[in-house]
Amino acid sequence: MARSDFEPFCASLTGWLVETLAVEGQAAWILLGPSSPLSVGCMNLIVDIASLAITGLGVLIAAIGVPLFYAQLRLQNRQRKFELGNFYIQRFWEIDDAMLREPKGTDSHRRERHRYLRLCEDEYDAARYGWLDREHWSIWHEWLTSTHGASNLRSDLIAVDPDENGFPSIRVCLAQLEDETQPHSIESCNARKNAVDSSGTRGH
Repeated sequence: MARSDFEPFCASLTGWLVETLAVEGQAAWILLGPSSPLSVGCMNLIVDIASLAITGLGVLIAAIGVPLFYAQLRLQNRQRKFELGNFYIQRFWEIDDAMLREPKGTDSHRRERHRYLRLCEDEYDAARYGWLDREHWSIWHEWLTSTHGASNLRSDLIAVDPDENGFPSIRVCLAQLEDETQPHSIESCNARKNAVDSSGTRGH
Protein backbone atom coordinates (compact mmCIF):
# COMPACT_ATOMS: atom_id res chain seq x y z
CA MET A 1 0.00 0.00 0.00
CA ALA A 2 1.33 3.40 -1.00
CA ARG A 3 1.82 6.15 1.55
CA SER A 4 -0.87 8.22 -0.20
CA ASP A 5 -3.37 5.44 0.32
CA PHE A 6 -2.49 5.12 4.05
CA GLU A 7 -2.81 8.81 4.93
CA PRO A 8 -6.67 9.02 4.65
CA PHE A 9 -6.98 5.96 6.90
CA CYS A 10 -4.70 7.51 9.50
CA ALA A 11 -6.56 10.79 9.38
CA SER A 12 -9.90 9.00 9.84
CA LEU A 13 -8.55 6.96 12.78
CA THR A 14 -7.10 10.05 14.39
CA GLY A 15 -10.40 11.89 14.13
CA TRP A 16 -12.27 8.99 15.70
CA LEU A 17 -9.86 8.83 18.62
CA VAL A 18 -10.12 12.57 19.25
CA GLU A 19 -13.92 12.44 19.16
CA THR A 20 -14.06 9.37 21.39
CA LEU A 21 -11.68 10.85 23.96
CA ALA A 22 -13.63 14.07 23.97
CA VAL A 23 -16.92 12.26 24.62
CA GLU A 24 -15.43 10.01 27.34
CA GLY A 25 -13.67 12.95 28.95
CA GLN A 26 -16.96 14.81 29.11
CA ALA A 27 -18.62 11.76 30.67
CA ALA A 28 -15.82 11.46 33.22
CA TRP A 29 -16.15 15.12 34.05
CA ILE A 30 -19.89 14.70 34.53
CA LEU A 31 -19.30 11.72 36.83
CA LEU A 32 -16.36 13.12 38.76
CA GLY A 33 -16.81 16.87 38.47
CA PRO A 34 -17.16 18.98 41.65
CA SER A 35 -20.93 19.27 41.28
CA SER A 36 -21.61 15.73 40.19
CA PRO A 37 -23.70 13.49 42.51
CA LEU A 38 -20.86 11.01 42.80
CA SER A 39 -18.37 13.72 43.75
CA VAL A 40 -20.72 15.36 46.25
CA GLY A 41 -21.45 11.98 47.82
CA CYS A 42 -17.77 11.21 48.15
CA MET A 43 -17.10 14.59 49.76
CA ASN A 44 -19.96 14.11 52.22
CA LEU A 45 -18.63 10.68 53.11
CA ILE A 46 -15.14 12.10 53.66
CA VAL A 47 -16.54 14.88 55.86
CA ASP A 48 -18.56 12.37 57.89
CA ILE A 49 -15.54 10.14 58.38
CA ALA A 50 -13.42 13.13 59.39
CA SER A 51 -16.09 14.28 61.85
CA LEU A 52 -16.29 10.83 63.40
CA ALA A 53 -12.51 10.69 63.64
CA ILE A 54 -12.35 14.10 65.32
CA THR A 55 -15.16 13.17 67.70
CA GLY A 56 -13.50 9.88 68.55
CA LEU A 57 -10.20 11.64 69.12
CA GLY A 58 -11.90 14.15 71.39
CA VAL A 59 -13.52 11.40 73.41
CA LEU A 60 -10.21 9.59 73.68
CA ILE A 61 -8.42 12.75 74.81
CA ALA A 62 -11.16 13.41 77.38
CA ALA A 63 -11.05 9.83 78.63
CA ILE A 64 -7.30 10.10 79.15
CA GLY A 65 -7.06 13.77 80.06
CA VAL A 66 -9.72 13.99 82.78
CA PRO A 67 -8.22 11.25 85.00
CA LEU A 68 -4.76 12.71 84.46
CA PHE A 69 -6.07 16.15 85.41
CA TYR A 70 -7.58 14.90 88.68
CA ALA A 71 -4.46 12.84 89.39
CA GLN A 72 -2.38 15.99 88.95
CA LEU A 73 -4.68 17.89 91.32
CA ARG A 74 -4.40 15.15 93.94
CA LEU A 75 -0.63 15.15 93.59
CA GLN A 76 -0.45 18.92 93.97
CA ASN A 77 -2.78 18.82 96.98
CA ARG A 78 -0.69 16.12 98.65
CA GLN A 79 2.48 18.10 97.91
CA ARG A 80 1.01 21.20 99.57
CA LYS A 81 0.09 19.14 102.63
CA PHE A 82 3.64 17.83 102.91
CA GLU A 83 5.04 21.35 102.52
CA LEU A 84 2.80 22.67 105.30
CA GLY A 85 3.74 19.71 107.48
CA ASN A 86 7.43 20.40 106.94
CA PHE A 87 6.81 24.05 107.80
CA TYR A 88 5.24 23.07 111.13
CA ILE A 89 8.10 20.70 111.87
CA GLN A 90 10.60 23.48 111.23
CA ARG A 91 8.67 25.83 113.49
CA PHE A 92 8.56 23.21 116.23
CA TRP A 93 12.35 22.76 116.26
CA GLU A 94 12.90 26.50 116.23
CA ILE A 95 10.65 26.95 119.25
CA ASP A 96 12.14 23.93 121.02
CA ASP A 97 15.68 25.22 120.53
CA ALA A 98 14.68 28.68 121.75
CA MET A 99 12.93 27.21 124.79
CA LEU A 100 16.07 25.27 125.74
CA ARG A 101 18.15 28.44 125.58
CA GLU A 102 15.89 30.46 127.85
CA PRO A 103 15.99 29.95 131.63
CA LYS A 104 12.84 28.35 132.97
CA GLY A 105 10.49 30.67 134.84
CA THR A 106 11.59 33.77 132.93
CA ASP A 107 9.35 35.88 130.73
CA SER A 108 11.36 34.89 127.67
CA HIS A 109 10.83 31.20 128.42
CA ARG A 110 7.11 31.83 128.97
CA ARG A 111 6.95 33.51 125.55
CA GLU A 112 8.39 30.40 123.93
CA ARG A 113 5.81 28.24 125.71
CA HIS A 114 3.15 30.57 124.33
CA ARG A 115 4.62 30.16 120.82
CA TYR A 116 4.43 26.39 121.24
CA LEU A 117 0.75 26.55 122.20
CA ARG A 118 0.05 28.77 119.21
CA LEU A 119 1.82 26.26 116.97
CA CYS A 120 -0.30 23.40 118.33
CA GLU A 121 -3.50 25.43 117.95
CA ASP A 122 -2.56 26.23 114.34
CA GLU A 123 -2.03 22.52 113.70
CA TYR A 124 -5.48 21.71 115.07
CA ASP A 125 -6.97 24.34 112.75
CA ALA A 126 -5.05 23.12 109.72
CA ALA A 127 -6.07 19.52 110.41
CA ARG A 128 -9.71 20.52 110.76
CA TYR A 129 -9.65 22.21 107.34
CA GLY A 130 -7.90 19.23 105.74
CA TRP A 131 -4.66 21.11 105.09
CA LEU A 132 -2.42 18.54 106.77
CA ASP A 133 -1.51 15.06 105.63
CA ARG A 134 -3.64 12.62 107.58
CA GLU A 135 -0.71 10.38 108.55
CA HIS A 136 1.32 13.35 109.77
CA TRP A 137 -1.51 14.73 111.86
CA SER A 138 -2.31 11.29 113.25
CA ILE A 139 1.26 10.98 114.55
CA TRP A 140 1.28 14.49 116.03
CA HIS A 141 -2.16 14.07 117.58
CA GLU A 142 -1.07 10.79 119.13
CA TRP A 143 1.81 12.61 120.82
CA LEU A 144 -0.36 15.55 121.96
CA THR A 145 -2.87 13.17 123.54
CA SER A 146 -0.26 10.91 125.11
CA THR A 147 0.29 11.09 128.86
CA HIS A 148 3.48 13.14 128.55
CA GLY A 149 2.27 15.33 125.69
CA ALA A 150 -1.05 16.17 127.34
CA SER A 151 0.72 16.91 130.62
CA ASN A 152 3.03 19.39 128.86
CA LEU A 153 0.07 21.09 127.20
CA ARG A 154 -1.81 21.46 130.49
CA SER A 155 1.29 22.86 132.20
CA ASP A 156 1.84 25.37 129.37
CA LEU A 157 -1.80 26.45 129.47
CA ILE A 158 -1.61 27.11 133.22
CA ALA A 159 1.59 29.15 132.80
CA VAL A 160 0.59 31.08 129.69
CA ASP A 161 -3.20 31.35 129.81
CA PRO A 162 -4.43 30.85 133.38
CA ASP A 163 -7.68 32.70 132.67
CA GLU A 164 -8.52 30.16 129.94
CA ASN A 165 -9.24 32.80 127.34
CA GLY A 166 -7.57 31.12 124.39
CA PHE A 167 -6.47 27.95 122.63
CA PRO A 168 -9.97 26.41 122.35
CA SER A 169 -9.02 23.43 120.17
CA ILE A 170 -6.32 22.31 122.60
CA ARG A 171 -8.66 22.68 125.56
CA VAL A 172 -11.48 20.74 123.86
CA CYS A 173 -9.11 17.91 123.02
CA LEU A 174 -7.69 17.78 126.55
CA ALA A 175 -11.16 17.89 128.10
CA GLN A 176 -12.16 14.90 126.00
CA LEU A 177 -9.15 12.99 127.26
CA GLU A 178 -10.31 13.36 130.86
CA ASP A 179 -13.38 11.24 130.15
CA GLU A 180 -11.51 8.49 128.29
CA THR A 181 -9.51 5.47 129.33
CA GLN A 182 -7.60 5.51 126.02
CA PRO A 183 -6.54 8.49 123.86
CA HIS A 184 -9.03 9.18 121.10
CA SER A 185 -8.27 9.16 117.38
CA ILE A 186 -8.15 12.17 115.07
CA GLU A 187 -11.55 11.16 113.62
CA SER A 188 -13.25 11.16 117.03
CA CYS A 189 -11.47 14.27 118.36
CA ASN A 190 -13.97 16.94 119.41
CA ALA A 191 -11.48 19.59 118.34
CA ARG A 192 -12.35 18.78 114.71
CA LYS A 193 -15.39 20.99 115.26
CA ASN A 194 -14.99 24.72 114.82
CA ALA A 195 -14.32 25.44 118.50
CA VAL A 196 -14.10 29.06 119.73
CA ASP A 197 -13.53 30.46 123.15
CA SER A 198 -16.16 32.26 125.17
CA SER A 199 -15.33 35.62 123.57
CA GLY A 200 -15.79 34.18 120.07
CA THR A 201 -12.16 34.66 119.05
CA ARG A 202 -9.38 32.25 118.32
CA GLY A 203 -6.83 31.58 121.01
CA HIS A 204 -3.71 33.16 119.47
